[in-house]
Parts: sequence; C-alpha cells; structure tokens
Amino acid sequence: SFTTGPTSSAGGTLPGFLDKTANVGLSFRGFRLDLRLQANYRGEYLTSNSTTAALVQYQKAKTTWNWKSRYTISRGLNLFLDLENIFSEPLDTIYSAYPDRVTRQRLFHTKIIGGITGRF
Repeated sequence: SFTTGPTSSAGGTLPGFLDKTANVGLSFRGFRLDLRLQANYRGEYLTSNSTTAALVQYQKAKTTWNWKSRYTISRGLNLFLDLENIFSEPLDTIYSAYPDRVTRQRLFHTKIIGGITGRF
C-alpha cells in the first residue's frame, strides 16, 4: 500500500505528519514453512517548524526490512526465526535545514528472535 497526504492550509507541511508511507510484503506458505519478507517505507517529514530556517528540523526517509519464518514440527509445535530491521536502518535521523546537518540519530541494529512455540 502507498499513501500520500495533504499539507496545511497555510501552504507548508504539518510537523509530524507523514505524507508518504508504503508497505509491501512477500510470503510463501507450504512444505511446513511460513516465510515472510516485509518492507516499510516512511518518507521524509517535518519534525519541528521555526521562523528561523536554520532551526527547521526534518526526519530523513527510511525503509526497514523484516524477515519472519516459521517451521511446523507437528500440529502444535513450531520453530520460528525472525529478523527485524535486517539492514540496521537507523531508528531516526533528524537534520536541520540541510540533510548533511544531522542533529540526532538513534541506531537500531538487527534484532534476531528465535524460539519454539507450542499449544498443548
């Protein structure tokens, strides 16, 4: 899915409003496997406004990829392995006025989750 949204009535963008987002997924189910690859895109957006141009802050656009896999051992028993943020995309990258003037960046490395689920 892809969405795009409006700007403010004053002609500028609204702080915190995501005007471009998209989600896409690819999945396979069969042979006791359930495999999913998912991507989430978040466009660049205004995070804070100011009458001083140098203080206007934006969040850079980003795309995160996730992998989810399940293997059915028996009717009530499954193994799973999930990878969140496969390419270690930063959680957020805030910049002021120009994209190369990064003022804050929070990192979120790949998260690996695995285990066994069961219903008894």
